[in-house]
Amino acid sequence: MLHGNAFPIKEDAGPFANFYLDKVANAMKEKHPESSFELEKNSENLVTAIVWRNITENQKKELDDALEWTLRKVDENRKAEI
Repeated sequence: MLHGNAFPIKEDAGPFANFYLDKVANAMKEKHPESSFELEKNSENLVTAIVWRNITENQKKELDDALEWTLRKVDENRKAEI
């Protein structure tokens, strides 16, 4: 969600793929092997949710903050393309 609204995103969208998935999510899994995540997608194959398992509240906050920054960057990129 971005600004309280659903924000479907392509899995390969620059900041999402290169920053959130590659750096943040994979780093979390490496530091905490018991954690895992799954991307939920809609009928258009857009990511609509990230479901994390076996994370602490602090880890959730870290992931949420990184995701919010990522979605803002994706939104900026979308607006620049218009």
